[in-house]
Amino acid sequence: MEKLKLVSSFLQDRILAKHKSRRHCGEMFRNDCIPLGFAPFATSSIKQRFDLLAVTSCRKIPPKLVPRSRPALKPYSSSLNMSVKIHPGIEESDIPRLSFIVKHAFNHFNQSKGLGPEFPDIPDIPHFIIAGNLAQKDLIPGFVAELPPDDKVALDHELPSHPPPATKNAVGVVFIDFRSSKIAAIGPITVLPGTANRGIGRKLMQACLDEAKKRNYSTVVLQQVAANTKSFSLYSSMGFVPTETCACYKITLEHLKTKLTKPLDESKYVFRVSDPADTAACAALYRKVTNNVDRDTEIASFLSQPMFQHYVLYEKTASGQLVAKAFATDLCSIAGFLVAENQDSLEAFFTGLSTVPSLPSEIALHVVWRLNPGVSLWCLQNGFKLDRQTILMTYGDSSVFKLENNTEGSIYCPSILF
Repeated sequence: MEKLKLVSSFLQDRILAKHKSRRHCGEMFRNDCIPLGFAPFATSSIKQRFDLLAVTSCRKIPPKLVPRSRPALKPYSSSLNMSVKIHPGIEESDIPRLSFIVKHAFNHFNQSKGLGPEFPDIPDIPHFIIAGNLAQKDLIPGFVAELPPDDKVALDHELPSHPPPATKNAVGVVFIDFRSSKIAAIGPITVLPGTANRGIGRKLMQACLDEAKKRNYSTVVLQQVAANTKSFSLYSSMGFVPTETCACYKITLEHLKTKLTKPLDESKYVFRVSDPADTAACAALYRKVTNNVDRDTEIASFLSQPMFQHYVLYEKTASGQLVAKAFATDLCSIAGFLVAENQDSLEAFFTGLSTVPSLPSEIALHVVWRLNPGVSLWCLQNGFKLDRQTILMTYGDSSVFKLENNTEGSIYCPSILF
């Protein structure tokens, strides 16, 4: 008790020396108004001592003093997303509206980070992606997030309404790809800007995970833009684990032509646009590079779509046969990927690509830097610019899709899916 009196007297003298007004001293110690300097010691016992000190030491205390404590934080309410409905399936009349949402959401985010547009105006790549997914709706089901008709949607006046969409108030869409027999891939997932923080993305993701579980898939993958910290937090909170970091390099065809001036050795290689006849060779090369990961159905689907340009590099054997050494599915969109047997094959592939008359937009290449540092160095030495970093994330059994299992020396550049 004597020690408490000494401490109280000491504190009183120090505070009164700094604040000449005894009334001000009383205000500082009333109720929850603890001075900032004492905040680390604001336990209940210390607070009681301060209150005692204020009452016993200050002669003039205002009879009614409003405490200056901070308001209590409001508990999280899930009512924000209660009105959001997730509809399985997409109708053809939804395509104009959903393609606008995909394009606008990606381009809006890119603009906020100082990046170029994700999708060029011509061709309308989101329209082609959604229409292509709709044509394979059993293998690539989609889910649409819709708000009630009376809910005010930001930028709603800009959304196309002709023809009238089946899902009139759609604000988000996601697809999950089951074309691989072992791996389900989510993407693209988009939510209309202006409707964030309502739980829409979480509900769309959960719909995909539920569908994967229903189909007995133990591994779900996606590729996430590293600069998008909100989506990374969402995926991590739902159980996705980062597995690899990729560097996305871009270059225009015109710039590539100025860098790769050495002609392709036509006595050794054949480079051309691929078609459905190349499906078996390209699928076999993909399995060889990725140690037997199945992507046959997706490759066949790509090569049957003339709207996208795909290329293949063959090597001539001594017997005159052609062996696929590298191929790429649409490197001008987020859906494209590339595989090559080794770095020499990759360099020969781009030498052949530099002879193409034109491409609809920039070439984009996702390089897994940890496994293929030589490819990253080659890209930088030949005019490619680092556009962004992306993160491959896995949910469930990560052993099914491990890039460490790839054939040694091979090159695998993933798409926006995996």
